Amino acid sequence: MKSSRVLAVPAVALAAGLGSAVIATPAQAAQLAQACTRPTVAYHACLTVESTSVFNEYKITAGLDSFMSQQYAGEVVAGGAFTANLYADDPGGSDRLIASIPLAWVGAGAEGLGQEHAIWMSCRYLNEDTDGKDELYAHISWFDPHNGQWTTRQTGIVSYEFACR
Repeated sequence: MKSSRVLAVPAVALAAGLGSAVIATPAQAAQLAQACTRPTVAYHACLTVESTSVFNEYKITAGLDSFMSQQYAGEVVAGGAFTANLYADDPGGSDRLIASIPLAWVGAGAEGLGQEHAIWMSCRYLNEDTDGKDELYAHISWFDPHNGQWTTRQTGIVSYEFACR
């Protein structure tokens, strides 16, 4: 995720052995929108939209920092089950699943568990409203092998016009 996250992303990514993949970003990419939850004692989650070098394509990134001990986080990483799903935020609770977002990296660090999911998507899939602004959010989950349960956190809601040009 971006610098607004509490965990030091490069440190966590380096711990996972993926530092160069996280730090390297195309020169053409520019952040267009980001929505984060308020950091709590348990987690911080963000959804970020970036431009890409491909016309009408966007990079969608969903990231989650879950605060716990490094040992506990390492055991969760060893369990290896992480998911993220992108949703359209629609009135009346009829939110529609747009896509599953593949895992880009996961790591355990001094602050806890960090995971980031990323996907490139066409405006055709992201343009989910006819009123101009589209509202999107993600559910980011990890499986806890200690209690056999999934933990799911929601990002903030991004509002951006994804009209195809």
